[in-house]
Amino acid sequence: MDATPAALDEFIFVSNPILQRELVSTLRASRSAWTLSTVAALLATLTLLLWPAGGIYSLGEQAAHTLLSTIAVGGLLLALLIAPAFTATCLTSEKENASYDLLTHTLLRPGQIARGKILSSQCFLLLLVLSTLPALGATLFLGGTGPGQILNILGVIAAATVATGLIGFAMSAWHRESFSALVITYILMFAWMILPLLPIILLPKMVTQIPILGTIAWASPLAVMLGLVEPGLFARFALPISSQKMLVVYFSTCATLIVLGQILGTIRMLFPTSTHRSRSATLKKRGFPYMLLDPDRRKSLIGNWTNVILAKELRSKTFGRATWMIRSMYATFSLSILLVILILRGGDTLHLDVLKLVMIGFQVLVVTLIAPALLASAFTQEVEQRQFDLLRQTPISPHAFLFGKAVSAWLLVILLLISAAPMWWMMNHLENYQWQSTLVGISVVSATLLLASSITLNTTLLARTTAASSAMAYALISLLIFGTLLPLLMGAGLSAQWRTAILSWNPFAAGLQAMSSEFLKGDPVLWKPFLSRTLIASILLFAVAWGLMWNKLRRES
Repeated sequence: MDATPAALDEFIFVSNPILQRELVSTLRASRSAWTLSTVAALLATLTLLLWPAGGIYSLGEQAAHTLLSTIAVGGLLLALLIAPAFTATCLTSEKENASYDLLTHTLLRPGQIARGKILSSQCFLLLLVLSTLPALGATLFLGGTGPGQILNILGVIAAATVATGLIGFAMSAWHRESFSALVITYILMFAWMILPLLPIILLPKMVTQIPILGTIAWASPLAVMLGLVEPGLFARFALPISSQKMLVVYFSTCATLIVLGQILGTIRMLFPTSTHRSRSATLKKRGFPYMLLDPDRRKSLIGNWTNVILAKELRSKTFGRATWMIRSMYATFSLSILLVILILRGGDTLHLDVLKLVMIGFQVLVVTLIAPALLASAFTQEVEQRQFDLLRQTPISPHAFLFGKAVSAWLLVILLLISAAPMWWMMNHLENYQWQSTLVGISVVSATLLLASSITLNTTLLARTTAASSAMAYALISLLIFGTLLPLLMGAGLSAQWRTAILSWNPFAAGLQAMSSEFLKGDPVLWKPFLSRTLIASILLFAVAWGLMWNKLRRES
């Protein structure tokens, strides 16, 4: 028979209209071509910068090792940063366009819709993984690397990308807004990368006594990638490295996340819930302690000299979401107390520089995760809710709009940083109450907040949707705070001037060098150029955002 049987046709997903429509529209979209081209161009640029100047055999295995480490870690970070932008919005975009209910009332079953959405996004993500192959394959010409190592690296990147994609699909099914799905997907992705590494960093002696703590570390894609390209990095933690065991633990973790993401997403599609706020939730908001922030029973009128955008954001968004805000403060305070307890009970087990790294890293991550989450929808949400045309009819100036949006986000971030006050107290205690290094750390975190806010304000003014704005903001900020750490992997492959210039943009390096006596000891002072360059860049970006906002307010419809 010429016709394919219906069962086989459905099995190979040829007859799935969701797959056909999504795949064609994704591959035809300009952002897909730009994304693939950007990833390939960035990795090619790194390859050219690290390629030996005196011939392909001039530096031998050392050049190949440096190049492979940089390309592998850079390719992994790029793939993980881009994946949520294509998967965490696959269902929320239908909900925002009011087409999700129409889709669920067709003859397609929820499983078919889920498979179509998942496969269409995963096909593009696999193309994204393949775009790293030319840069990885170039290391074979230098010697010292083999096809097996390249395949292992590609497998790690592919598994991490697919698992992150399924996490994004699950979040897209459980949320109605692309903004919320993207933010939570990025938070879960960073937690997957960092949390498994904490036992070997904070409790190195306990890891030797309890081997399972060391095995947990191989669940992190970052740890596995570093274990493949920099196995000596884990020698200081007395963590034995077995490539086979490491890959088995990692691929098992990825398989679990893939299955869990698909099950959670499909279950949510089978049993949707009402989006209306329940009466119990409304009553809960009026109770203690939520009524302390924004009580519904009394709201004073906005004064003549008050920034109306700031007042509106504080009442409806920042302090209006009291449950989310208070739970975030509880979580931040609990984590800081837990870290203080570990320090007090750790004694000689915990190295002082490791504790400082965790403290400054926690503060920077809070800033870089929360600030974009609050500002990514500053302008795009006004457009999506069809409120911008009304806003243009008011005498609101560009600086009033930007100031109101930014300050409302800064207030919440500052409250979260205040919730982490026990960390700063412990830091000052460890420094024998020498306030200079503590003040430098606070300054680095504050400068990072300004830079992250200025970047996000530009993305929300340039993007068409909140989802695109969130993805752009998180990608740029993550490249800034993680990509500028690549000189630590390049070693001698990068000149001292370029190493200092790149590291001076990194908040982790600048803050830890100022508070540590051993970290980056041979490098020049980083925190002073970091503060000056970050403040200048923030001012310039705020000026660009003001120009964009002024142009949008004055332009005719």
